[in-house]
Amino acid sequence: MPGGFASWRELFSVQDRLNAAAGEITAACGAGFAGVVAAPEDRKLTVYWKGRVPGSVRDLARQLSVPVTFKPARFHQREMVAEAQRLAADPRAVSVAAKVDGSGLAVTVTGKALASGKRDVLRTARLPLSVSTASSPTLLDRQNDFAPYWGGVNNC
Repeated sequence: MPGGFASWRELFSVQDRLNAAAGEITAACGAGFAGVVAAPEDRKLTVYWKGRVPGSVRDLARQLSVPVTFKPARFHQREMVAEAQRLAADPRAVSVAAKVDGSGLAVTVTGKALASGKRDVLRTARLPLSVSTASSPTLLDRQNDFAPYWGGVNNC
């Protein structure tokens, strides 16, 4: 069993409590919110926040049934999402996502895009980037379809 849990049921129970608590924190939608990590192996939430965490959010965290740790973030979620949307408008970007710790963006481009000048587009970024390459995306059709999975992003 991972993380010292006695059963999968216990792990899922802890994860459910963490997810519920994370939902309450993200629903508060404070201006400095950057991201949250619900880590069952640590049995706690880590919330990344730019600037001073408001007293109302700290009070909420103290009322939750799980431990909450606040860590500083360089950027808040709104800044990261706005810049991610701007960069994602470039058709050579395969994916652009805010880093949960508020440190910037993770960008994936095709190797061909880097060779053809994508570096110039990335140089215009207003936030720090970690860049990786991937093959060109393929269009989905009935022959290679898959279920649409979503990550728990909350665009406050």
